[in-house]
Amino acid sequence: MKFLEFSNIFCLYLAAFLTRDVVASTLVGTEAVQQGQESIESALGSESFEGLDLRSEDKAKKPGKNSNADCPAVKPNLVTVEVPPPSLADASWIWTSEVKPPSAGGTVPPGARPFLKVLHTNCPVDHVTIDITCDNFYTLYVNGKLVGSGKTTFSYPAQRYTVKIASTKLVTVAVYAEQDPGTLGGVGLLAAGVAWNSKTAVPREIRFVTDDTWKTFPADDFDRKFIMNFFDASRWKKALVLGKNGVGPWGVVTEPTSPTPQNPGLTGIPGIPDAPAAPAADVVTLGGKFPSS
Repeated sequence: MKFLEFSNIFCLYLAAFLTRDVVASTLVGTEAVQQGQESIESALGSESFEGLDLRSEDKAKKPGKNSNADCPAVKPNLVTVEVPPPSLADASWIWTSEVKPPSAGGTVPPGARPFLKVLHTNCPVDHVTIDITCDNFYTLYVNGKLVGSGKTTFSYPAQRYTVKIASTKLVTVAVYAEQDPGTLGGVGLLAAGVAWNSKTAVPREIRFVTDDTWKTFPADDFDRKFIMNFFDASRWKKALVLGKNGVGPWGVVTEPTSPTPQNPGLTGIPGIPDAPAAPAADVVTLGGKFPSS
């Protein structure tokens, strides 16, 4: 009998001892994970981990900055809603750092250069309108699809394209810009654009212009896949700003008053590789329905 009582007491002590270790281990583990999360947030900023809890995969997460919680309601049956067109007033002429001297009117050897602008939007968009001109030639792409092209020599009218795209939070605007082999005159690219969701009653406007946030590659051997979404341009250079719209030798480039029909990429220019081939974008003409407020 005494032996049984002793055995029972021993088992109780053993169970208590093991339980203590498990509880302690759990507490230590929880504290370690919490400290790890706090260390990461301290290093990267808490906003980088908004809505993320490393301690529980099953916890309900609050909406992060890239969720649709704060976006205007999308109404698929809504008649396509437009926004005011882009403005070139704040756009700058840009090129690569090869321009000598590095200002408006500077020259570069003939050839083609890539220019890239990537928009990461908080809310989905389904249309992009772009006003563009180039000294001398350009081919324009949106999300890997060919929008249109243009040539200029002694005058620089802008063209306007509106592109319908699949609803997305990623918009890649790419330009294959060319210096005329027949001239060593001024060179530059000028553009402005706006992206929005046409199925929201009052769309949010994501506006952009050519400036030093555009990426480029100052050599002939650039990757021609730069027109595609998710292209890695992390090692590319910032575009060189040559001057605001209005600077010489171009003067003020006025806004287009009508849409430009879709046309193919530029080919057959002596001494310059043809523009990258791509499927045609869905270039549309809208009907002028603007939000009421």
